[in-house]
Amino acid sequence: EPAEGTPVPAGDNSAMPVNIDIGASSDFFTSATIKNGSLDISVTNELGFDIQTLDISLLSGGVQVGTVANFTNLTTGASETASIVFADGDELSNITVDVVITWDDFNYPAPANSNDLIINSAEGSNL
Repeated sequence: EPAEGTPVPAGDNSAMPVNIDIGASSDFFTSATIKNGSLDISVTNELGFDIQTLDISLLSGGVQVGTVANFTNLTTGASETASIVFADGDELSNITVDVVITWDDFNYPAPANSNDLIINSAEGSNL
């Protein structure tokens, strides 16, 4: 962990998104065909620095499904909600999530002021 005040250049992780494996099945289904609706995702930035953009993509079998949930100018301590909107016929199975973050340059915060990017909820809407 860098010392407080260490300059961190602007950047992003788009070349290597963080991939979260939700698994081949959940407690609720093994696969589904979407008619319409969205997945509303709420996040809180407790990283200790402002995020320029945060994109969350839902993947089914390695292929993006629905739109990208996009958060912009997510300041430290802020909570926001964005949606992944599905089209009729979208298929869900073997689900994973890709997370891409971009940030402006900043000075590393005091370790006591830096925590995590928190996913507060992911809720279906009109599914």
